[in-house]
Order: sequence, then structure tokens, then C-alpha cells
Amino acid sequence: MGFVANQMEVLEGMWIEVEEIVEVGDDRLVILIRFGGQARHTGIDVALSPGHVLDLRDGKFVRWRVFAEHQQALEAAGLRE
Repeated sequence: MGFVANQMEVLEGMWIEVEEIVEVGDDRLVILIRFGGQARHTGIDVALSPGHVLDLRDGKFVRWRVFAEHQQALEAAGLRE
């Protein structure tokens, strides 16, 4: 089962939004997102801000890395927030 499907099982009213897409040269993208919802078992509101770094070669994704926080993704891509 995929990550989003797993999150949909534990979160009610799940939402996902892209906050920013940063192009790093011609071969890398940093995608900063936020997602959250309400935990099904506790009712607690949850919000997370992971960052994704995608490396490209010849217009195709060759590596996709996910980081728990925006800053970690930016640093992995050689950027500072």
C-alpha cells in the first residue's frame, strides 16, 4: 500500500498542498508540501511539512528523496531556506 493510502487510513479530512516548487539547475526540483488532517483515533489535528528532492536525467526522474522537513530538503539540494 502506498504512503498516501496509508495516511488516508489514519487521517480524516486529509489535505495536501504544494507550497513551493524550486528549480535547481536543469536537473533537480525541490517540492515543498504540507499535508495533514485529523487523526481518526484521537481527533488530534495533524500537519506535516515534508520536502521532496527529485533528480532528473534526460527529462526523466532518476531519484526521488523525501525529507521530514522543508529545510532538510533544501539543504540536500544545496540550498538554504
